[in-house]
Amino acid sequence: MDRRIFMLALGMFALGTDNFVVAGILPSVAKSLDTVYGLDQAAIAAVRQWQYPPLTDGRASRPPLQIVIPFRLPDTPPAVAQVTVEEFNNRAFRPSPNDPRVVRPKLIRQVPPVYTTAGMRAKIVGTVEVDAVVLPDGTVGQVRVVKSLDKATGLDDQALGAAREWMFTPGTLDGKPVSMPLKIRTRGHSRRNPVTCSFAPLRLEFDKALAKGTVFDGHGSLKLGTHCRKGTEEVILREYAMYRMYNLLTPKSFRTRIAKVKYVDSVTDKLVAEEDGLFIEDDDDVAKRLEGRIVSLDSAVFARVDLDTLTLMMLFEFMIGNTDFSVVLQHNVVLVQTQDIRRFTVPYDFDYSGLAESGYAAVGRGLPITSVYDRLYRGPCRTAAEWQPYLDKMKTAKPELLGILDAVTGLGSSYRRGAKSYIEGFYKVIESPYNTKRDLIEKCVKVGI
Repeated sequence: MDRRIFMLALGMFALGTDNFVVAGILPSVAKSLDTVYGLDQAAIAAVRQWQYPPLTDGRASRPPLQIVIPFRLPDTPPAVAQVTVEEFNNRAFRPSPNDPRVVRPKLIRQVPPVYTTAGMRAKIVGTVEVDAVVLPDGTVGQVRVVKSLDKATGLDDQALGAAREWMFTPGTLDGKPVSMPLKIRTRGHSRRNPVTCSFAPLRLEFDKALAKGTVFDGHGSLKLGTHCRKGTEEVILREYAMYRMYNLLTPKSFRTRIAKVKYVDSVTDKLVAEEDGLFIEDDDDVAKRLEGRIVSLDSAVFARVDLDTLTLMMLFEFMIGNTDFSVVLQHNVVLVQTQDIRRFTVPYDFDYSGLAESGYAAVGRGLPITSVYDRLYRGPCRTAAEWQPYLDKMKTAKPELLGILDAVTGLGSSYRRGAKSYIEGFYKVIESPYNTKRDLIEKCVKVGI
C-alpha cells in the first residue's frame, strides 16, 4: 500500500430518506486514526456531507453502513497563498486618528511561541515581528511576518501559529465589534534564548486611536514582561516592586502595571499556565512625559548624559545589585533627549538583579564580581561632598522603599524578609562614611560602561 495513505474506519451510521447522513444520528468511529489533531472529527464532518442513492426495500429506509475514510498526503506540498500588504490591510478596519467611536481590542489569552528543535540546535535567538487582524469575535484572523527571524528552522512559522491562537475582547466601532490590526513581537536578549527561559518577553503595538476608552488609553505600544520559566513566577512581582521604588525616587522612570496572563497550548488548546505579567510603559510615552524624545547614540559615554540623573540611576542599580545594563551600549537603558540637548538615562528590566533572586540571572563577563548578589558601583565617580545630596535622598526614602515590599501583594514572606535584609546591606554602605568611601569612591569604575 502507498505509504502516503492513512486509513480511518468509521463505524455505524444511518442514512435519511433524503439520502444524506441523518443529522440527529452521529457517525461513530470504529477505528481511530487521530484524536489529538482532529482527523477523526474531520472524517465525521466529511461523512455528514455525503449523499447516497437511496437504499430501499420497496420504501426509503435508514440502513446502517460502515465505511473507510482515506487520508492522503499530497505528492507535493500545497501552495501557500501570499498575502500582500494591501490585501492584508484591506481585511482590517483602520479608523482615523482620535476617533472617539473606537475602542481597541484587549488581550485576554496569550499563547507563547515555541522554539523548534532545529532553532535550538542552531542557537538562533531574535525577534519575529507579526502583523495580525483581531476579528469581531476576538480571535486572530490574517497574520503575516513583517520582520523575519528565521524561515529555515520554522521559527517564523511558530510565531505565526502562536499569534493565531491569541484571544482578545473585540475592538468596537460605535459599540459594534470590528476587525482591528495588532502587531506582536518578542523582545529582549538573553531571555529569548530557550536555554535560559521558556517564555520570552513581548511587545504589543496598536494604533493609539484604538486605545480610546480602554485601560490602554494613550498607549500605542507596551512591553509585556513575562515569567521566565516554571518556578520563577514571583520574579514578575519582585521586579514590579523595583519599578515602584524607582518611581518613588524620580519621575524619570518607567511606569508599570500588573496583568494576569494566560498561556494556552496552540495544539491542544489546554491552559499551560496562568501567571502575572508586567506591562511596561512604552519608551515614547516616557519621553513625552519628560518633554523629550528617544535618541540612540553610538557611544553614550557619561559626559554625554545628564550627570544628576545618571548618578541617581547608578546608585539605585547599586542598591538592587544590578549590573545587567550598559549606558554606552544603551542596553536596558533608554536615553531621553530634551530640546535643550539634555539626555536623561532611564533604566528598565531589573530581573537580573540580586534583589530579584530570579534563579536564572548570571554575572556579565569581565565584571569583578562572582555573584549577582555582589554589589558593584559602575560610575560616575563622585567626591564625598558630591555624593551627599544623593545619599541624603536615599536615606529619607528608606521607610517608603521598604514599605513597597509590604505593599506589593503576592510576595512571599520569606522573600520579603530576605529583600529587606538585602536593602539594609545597601544602607550599611551609605550610612557609614568609611563604607561609602570604600565602595562608592575608591572602587569607582572610571570608564563608562
